[in-house]
Amino acid sequence: MLPRRSTLDYQSPERPLDHSSGLLRDAGRMFLAAGSCAVVSTSFAPVLAGTLTGVAALLAVLLSQRGERRRAQEDRLWQQRVLAYTELVVWADEVNAWSLGRKPRTAQDRPPVPDLVGRDLHARVLVYAGPDVRRWLEATETELERLPPEQELALGVHTRAEALLDAVQQELLHMRVRTHREGRRLGGG
Repeated sequence: MLPRRSTLDYQSPERPLDHSSGLLRDAGRMFLAAGSCAVVSTSFAPVLAGTLTGVAALLAVLLSQRGERRRAQEDRLWQQRVLAYTELVVWADEVNAWSLGRKPRTAQDRPPVPDLVGRDLHARVLVYAGPDVRRWLEATETELERLPPEQELALGVHTRAEALLDAVQQELLHMRVRTHREGRRLGGG
């Protein structure tokens, strides 16, 4: 087998290989310059990789903290929402029982009309509840106010109180939050 020849050993007929010529010396300098660039670039690569890794880790931490803050705020909002919904369900259940309990009694034996939702609970419902719950609360209160005392049946109050209970249950089951437009308008979750 023949020994392998390098490109430096090749002699062209026009220019014989002369070790004393400047051509070989210039080639050696170019090789050394290329080697030093390779050394500089290989020593710079770990520094660059470390810097990029550090920046990526910092961004990951910042995004994680932002997500944690958002989840904590959402948890606080849901805690307040659940407290308001619990009181609202108690009130709607009383209204529903009142509307069903009116039917078989005479005018003198009928229980008094239940009070409307208190100011505190109404404010919490406006702040924390979704649009369906707010809409059905308003409809139930409106129907309760418009009901004539001599009317024997209170089916309108009953259906609206049932719809209010269903809206609360649906919102709690699906954990549906306010739309982005509502959140921006009200400045909350």
